[in-house]
Amino acid sequence: MREKLEGFCDLIIEPMIRFIKEGLTENKEKLGALLEIQPRTELNLVKQMCTLMDILIEDTKYMETFDDELMHRIFVFSCAWGLGSCLEFNERKRFGDKLKTIIDNEDLQGGSPGNKSI
Repeated sequence: MREKLEGFCDLIIEPMIRFIKEGLTENKEKLGALLEIQPRTELNLVKQMCTLMDILIEDTKYMETFDDELMHRIFVFSCAWGLGSCLEFNERKRFGDKLKTIIDNEDLQGGSPGNKSI
């Protein structure tokens, strides 16, 4: 599980932070940083996401099953709200579109790229 989470971080967190802070796309094109209601550091973005993940994982301790799919869903939810929560309202669509693009293009389930099961 740890290896998968580390892989998700490499695939999602770094590109999303670069996108938020610099507007940097996968083609190294700069579109301009996203506007934040409350400016946050990169460390704060990651801390907020991890705190949300901790809370959600703690809530699952009473569940009968905790599988990879649930972990993936918790990770993506935590990314969306941990990283995107302080963005200006008009920037949230741009953020959401970028996050969806990364998720759709990456192999997050161990299957083929474009797996839509998250």
